[in-house]
Amino acid sequence: MICNNCKKPISDDCEICPFCGAVTGIEEDIEEDIEETSQVNLITLRKFCVWLMLIISITLVCAGIGFTIKAYNKKNDYSYENRYVGGDAYNYVINGTYFTGYANFASGCFISSAVLFCGAIIVGFIPIKKD
Repeated sequence: MICNNCKKPISDDCEICPFCGAVTGIEEDIEEDIEETSQVNLITLRKFCVWLMLIISITLVCAGIGFTIKAYNKKNDYSYENRYVGGDAYNYVINGTYFTGYANFASGCFISSAVLFCGAIIVGFIPIKKD
């Protein structure tokens, strides 16, 4: 290898020229390699996060659909013998309470899914800034 500053031949593994004291460029190559590796790791991490957010979003949509179906099911099996007593006001209170609970779960799933989906879009499409 030849020194860029004094143009004298030096060994290939020298970081500093023994004749003039100039930096030979090996450190610059190492820093560039580290920067490229960190860029690749950042891109890989972002892709993983986007896919994870999309998978969780789809799962929440499915859960929301399930809770919505459960909420609108008029003949729920409440698994307690004395809960469904045959048409009086008590049944309406129980059915309304179950409907409200399931509807709230479904709404929470849909809202969380929308937030995660928007987050995945934002993380996926915002460019990575290079210093």
